Amino acid sequence: MEFNESWHTVVAALEKIIPRYEEVNRYISLGYAEKARIYAVNSADVKSDSRVLDAGLGPASLSKIVISRFNPSLLVGSDVSVNMLKAAAKKLTTFNRNNNKKSNIQLIRGIFERLPFRDETFNQIFASFSLRDSLDSELTMKEFHRICKNNGQLIVIDIGKPDNRILRVAMKVYMHILVPIFAKCLIRQKIEGNPWSLRARTSHRCGISSSSSPLQHSPDRLSRMQSNIRKSQAGP
Repeated sequence: MEFNESWHTVVAALEKIIPRYEEVNRYISLGYAEKARIYAVNSADVKSDSRVLDAGLGPASLSKIVISRFNPSLLVGSDVSVNMLKAAAKKLTTFNRNNNKKSNIQLIRGIFERLPFRDETFNQIFASFSLRDSLDSELTMKEFHRICKNNGQLIVIDIGKPDNRILRVAMKVYMHILVPIFAKCLIRQKIEGNPWSLRARTSHRCGISSSSSPLQHSPDRLSRMQSNIRKSQAGP
């Protein structure tokens, strides 16, 4: 299956299980996905007057952490899925009401390769488990560079590739075989295709390893990260 075709299939499958999306991800990540988001947000230099983009918003898991920790002057969430944006809007409304927050939030439909924002718009851009799903990684990095302010930050959160070959093989087995099985059992409903099985095929596209830290990347380092993505796509 070509990646462009699988990408549309993943989006369609994810939309069908939106109500259980966060729950399943929490279980299959053994709770580490949320810990990674919290660590990344706390490590970012977000201020009260910052303009923040949550690129690949999903169910707003990261946005809720950003609001809770900083409540910036503007938080924009973008996602290709209209249904996911609707679900995120409900979650954020409930979150703000329950936590007495008055946040300036805008949710916008868009794809990474053609982001609907002016140059140098954002102080921080977060990509939480979403960069791997871009159709064109190089074009995505150029767009991030374009919309990120001078001295801004790109914070990428994703599953890394262990430097140790044995651990790398073990992670591949977990992602490609065990995760789809666990997810299917947790969903407990009939859907066309298994979104986690399809997403496992994109996990190798993220060129982050333990030797490529830190998580934060300023605009002048985006070209280096773009090179890492090219290498990861060419490698095993």
